[in-house]
Amino acid sequence: MEELRSKILRALNESDVPISDSSFEFSERGNIGGILISSAFTDMDETDRQTLVLSKLKQKLTEDDLQHIVSLITVTPYEDSLFKKQA
Repeated sequence: MEELRSKILRALNESDVPISDSSFEFSERGNIGGILISSAFTDMDETDRQTLVLSKLKQKLTEDDLQHIVSLITVTPYEDSLFKKQA
């Protein structure tokens, strides 16, 4: 599953969605979910962020890879800093 993590990050970084930080979890069934942090998400609502990420992943990943992605949370570096202050 580490390979899928690398594919996700490479697909986004090569598609003008630079990921400055990320965190992923893997299930026993081979599924993946995670948090993506990028300044590219600034001034975008959550729907637009998800649409952007999905469109870029669909261009670069196989259908099998896409089926293993359960959830990707998209946040800006500023939002991430707020979450860390609360923790």
